[in-house]
Amino acid sequence: MRNLLVLVLVGACNFPRPDIATTDAEPDGPAAAAACCQLLAVEPAIAKSGDTIALEGTFEEGALVAFPGGVTVAVTLLGTQRATAVVPAGATIGELTVSLDGVTSEPVEFRRAEFALGLQQFNAFDDQAAGAHQMPALKAARSNASTLLIGGSLCVIGGSNVGGSLDSVECAPISGDGSLGAFAELTTKLATPRRGHRSIVIGRAVYVVGGTDSTGAVLDTVETAAIQANGSLGPFSVMPVALATPRTGHTLALIGASLYVIGGASGGGSLSSLERAAIAPDGSLGSFETDSSTLVTSRTAHTTVVAGAHVYVFGGHGETALATVERAAIRGDGSIGAFSVLPQSLSVPRESSTTVVLGRSVFVLGGAASSTVERASLGADGSLGAFSVLTGVTLASPLEGTESVLIGNHLYLVGGSTSAGPVATTMRASINDSGALASFTPVAEQLSTARIGASSVIIGSSLYVLGGGNAQGLVASIERAPVQPDGALAPFVELAGVTLVNPRSNFTIVALGNFLYVLGGLNSSGNAISTIERASIAADGTIGTFASAGSLATTRGHLTSAVIGGFLYVLGGGDACCGLFLNTLERAPIAADGSLGTFSNLAGTFAAKHAGPASAILGRFLYVVAGSSSPGVYSKLVERAAINQDGSLGPFAAVSSLTTAKQASSIAVIGRFLYVFGGVGGTGVEATVERAEISPDGSVGAFAVVPDIALSSARAMHALTVVGSTIYVLGGDEGSGVASRSIERAELE
Repeated sequence: MRNLLVLVLVGACNFPRPDIATTDAEPDGPAAAAACCQLLAVEPAIAKSGDTIALEGTFEEGALVAFPGGVTVAVTLLGTQRATAVVPAGATIGELTVSLDGVTSEPVEFRRAEFALGLQQFNAFDDQAAGAHQMPALKAARSNASTLLIGGSLCVIGGSNVGGSLDSVECAPISGDGSLGAFAELTTKLATPRRGHRSIVIGRAVYVVGGTDSTGAVLDTVETAAIQANGSLGPFSVMPVALATPRTGHTLALIGASLYVIGGASGGGSLSSLERAAIAPDGSLGSFETDSSTLVTSRTAHTTVVAGAHVYVFGGHGETALATVERAAIRGDGSIGAFSVLPQSLSVPRESSTTVVLGRSVFVLGGAASSTVERASLGADGSLGAFSVLTGVTLASPLEGTESVLIGNHLYLVGGSTSAGPVATTMRASINDSGALASFTPVAEQLSTARIGASSVIIGSSLYVLGGGNAQGLVASIERAPVQPDGALAPFVELAGVTLVNPRSNFTIVALGNFLYVLGGLNSSGNAISTIERASIAADGTIGTFASAGSLATTRGHLTSAVIGGFLYVLGGGDACCGLFLNTLERAPIAADGSLGTFSNLAGTFAAKHAGPASAILGRFLYVVAGSSSPGVYSKLVERAAINQDGSLGPFAAVSSLTTAKQASSIAVIGRFLYVFGGVGGTGVEATVERAEISPDGSVGAFAVVPDIALSSARAMHALTVVGSTIYVLGGDEGSGVASRSIERAELE
């Protein structure tokens, strides 16, 4: 069983709630209002304007939903414990609350997506188009674990590997662009090692339910750990509350003001029973009691989703692997009606798969070491369309027992098992099914320092801009802007006491584990340099002091880089003074702690010289895009090399070309398109935007200029980053050779 677990928070009113039945408060007074503003969850937690979302908790007529972005709408009551609301066009990303008579619930995270929701191809690599970035791996290989979003981190709890059930917990910080930092094992451990369990966040506590321990015994215990004010976890302890029936391979569903436990397996085989525990206003769990509703077919290793007025159960294992789908109606009081088997079934039997709802579709992924993904439409009335296997969308490798979680613009799969056993890998797919952009417009915010040839990176909740040059010379300073939940930027401020060791421009920047690296670039004379420096990345996303950290094998400015497997590759480059144009590449091994070994030049070369290129990883291919090949000669060549299983590269060969020869462009992967922004070519600095569609196998189609979309100012040697539903272009040369402080943005739509 693998079910998508979305962060679920219990909303508690902003004062202690008395028990209405034991107070003298008037029925319509503050006590009544307090009992009616409990908000437990929203489904789905990401939706488009005009979509209807379901609210779980306790509600009354007159309650209002405040969406992030400051837009308020009235709820539509379905009953005492369920309500709906229509997503308004003004909603953004952030905290959603419900209020009644001046009393406001605690927030639940919600996001209005501007783009169509769907799944693109899964990749085992970060695309790295705006700077090399390592896809993090778990510290321990594990399958049949559970995942939760806790305090700005993705946490993986328990599971199993070749040694048996695990009690360990590891977490990775989530950056503002939805990327993950390095996983680290916590000192906090489960009280009992367990696999096949389920976990959920309710209020300020984590609950871990059931599972199988290290002896193979099926558990009825429930553990809890408090979430501290700083987002860390306190110690786990076993609760006095226990399941009515020991279970493993079950699913959880938060419906109304109750936590449901559905199916699973016990000592006597798979189960058809459900049980539930009431959630008190303070977020605590009541006793688990067997529910009157039961599954038609006993099953374990299934998945469950709540969508609108229905709960769905997909696949799993009974006496054999199952393809059947069951559904039950959810009443307004949060109770569940009778389950029935739908005429629609999965394309193939699936157990230990994972399921996610995006837009008006449900996707079932992997299972029993499969790499396929199938989809069915979901109607507003609860109707389910026929399932069909998606063509061109597969997991990066066959996988079962994995965990899926939505973060930013991607669906991540974490851990799981292949035919070779449990894995520590992560992979992800874009959920942007459009890939379209709105027009670019200038923003009021500016960089604190004008910069050409700077680099940017998002770490934690901050956007950092490093180095570059301007009329006063090279810049060693670093500035940052906090990234707001809706993707907006706060003002940039230069860091005090943190600068580059050597001022430089036109370098490459790489995030590896807990380190941020700056490699190569140009010095104040325009000469290419080979030096490397790095700074540590703290758990809160701040960066430490930079220090020298070795050198490249070859002096390189105007270079690009990519992390592939256990290696950092540095590609191409040149200088601004002395006629250096490179067609070579080099690499260094990456240690487990993120430190780099010695760089060495590789035997292979590019088909052409590339100074000022861009690079990206698409599927199992590394692309190098454009650049200049000799003084005043710009290239529109796009070449690529296949990525081998051991992290080595095949030969590079030309596969496409831009519409215009240029260098010093920026690129980004948005949905199913590879975009190229600006740059400098034979006619000077450009504002054009062109793109090519990315095929499921990682190949790219023909590039074409995007009609009606251009940068608001022509730019080259600028920085670029994508945050949520916004793409930012920062600084650079706007055509006069003078460094710019300006910033512009466009929305993903």
